[in-house]
Amino acid sequence: MCMTTKPKLLVFDLDGTLADTRMDIAQAVNVALVQSHLPPLPCSLIITFVGHGAHHLLQRCFAYHNSQDEQMLHQAVEIFRTYYEEHVSDYTRLYPGVAETLDRLPGIKAVLTNKLGNMSQRLIKALGITTHFAEIIGGDVDANLKPNPHGLLYLMRNYQASRDETWMIGDSPIDIQVARNAGCTSLAVSYGFTCEEELCKHRPDYLLRHFREIWQLWRAVEKK
Repeated sequence: MCMTTKPKLLVFDLDGTLADTRMDIAQAVNVALVQSHLPPLPCSLIITFVGHGAHHLLQRCFAYHNSQDEQMLHQAVEIFRTYYEEHVSDYTRLYPGVAETLDRLPGIKAVLTNKLGNMSQRLIKALGITTHFAEIIGGDVDANLKPNPHGLLYLMRNYQASRDETWMIGDSPIDIQVARNAGCTSLAVSYGFTCEEELCKHRPDYLLRHFREIWQLWRAVEKK
């Protein structure tokens, strides 16, 4: 895909795109598992379950342990959320180049994540990048979680950005699919939670290996 329209709206995923949240998520998951009398899991495995919200994340962990106790699962989700909200930024850091690139990028910037809104806002504030974003939309309504395009289409309408003027930037197949569902451009970053090979299978419009490449791509479009 060759873009010729300068983007007006840049929408970012959070986990694995703006910030490396792996350690804090894994810690919260394992607290919930241990309190549910289940063994903790390695961070590398937990992260493969991330992307569809807290309930799906804990559901996958329970399934790994062959547990189908729905009541215990519900309690584990609440334990996870309570602990994670209090420890959302213990180990989390921005990926290299994020702060400088956000400073450079013009246009309207927003966050669209399947993480709950209050956690997302708290984390983004802790990372010192709140002022960059016109809006932060979290996954508070399960029916609207990515790849459902509801949140992305809302942002496009609210900021009067056409499909050609909207970039969706994320690190997972979910982000590629939500961009496709909304008809806008998908930029996949390969340094996050999903390996480059897997991202390529989902055919993003652009594959980037560093966050700074978003600025380079924007400049290239601006010169056309």
